[in-house]
Amino acid sequence: MRSELSERINLDLSTRFDDPSSDESQHTNRLGLKFDVNDEITLRANWGQAFKLPSFFALGHALVGNPNLKPEEATGFDLAVDWRLSPMLNVTAARFENRYRNLIDFDPQAFTNVNRDRVETSGYELSAIWAASDHVAVNLSLTRTDIEV
Repeated sequence: MRSELSERINLDLSTRFDDPSSDESQHTNRLGLKFDVNDEITLRANWGQAFKLPSFFALGHALVGNPNLKPEEATGFDLAVDWRLSPMLNVTAARFENRYRNLIDFDPQAFTNVNRDRVETSGYELSAIWAASDHVAVNLSLTRTDIEV
């Protein structure tokens, strides 16, 4: 559901229900908010949950498949500021954090796919887009990510 709460505030809400035959049902949600402070500055905030069953490859690959994998679950958020410095230049600064449970990963020592009990990622991103013309644009991004397994 997308709703324009006012001329400057937008709200996005979504929900999803998964009912796999091989596991428990799962309900996930997402919430997003965008606030135009003025014509140059926009604030954004997003929060969401995720659920993903193991893929056929992760479960059944002849060499690395693991039929005992559990579904992945995640929760994450991001906060961002978009700043339009001119009609040709836009800068964005963002902070993000994600927490995964049962993340599916390849374990080279066991040479198989495994579930990681807990994985956390967090970081910052700074990006700039300069539209030199209708046909030429330059996009620069700098990201720092910390990962804890």
